[in-house]
Amino acid sequence: MCLRIDAGREIPHVAAEAGISRRRLAKWYARRRAHGENGRLDHSSRPRPHP
Repeated sequence: MCLRIDAGREIPHVAAEAGISRRRLAKWYARRRAHGENGRLDHSSRPRPHP
């Protein structure tokens, strides 16, 4: 999916084709851009501690 976005497709169109929400795909795409291929790994949903 991320490769389709990199090729110029818009997130809403790719999300509709994949049957997922635009918000979810945007989140995954942002992780991939920030962390590379490691961004695809599962992340904990546990909140990070605040000072």
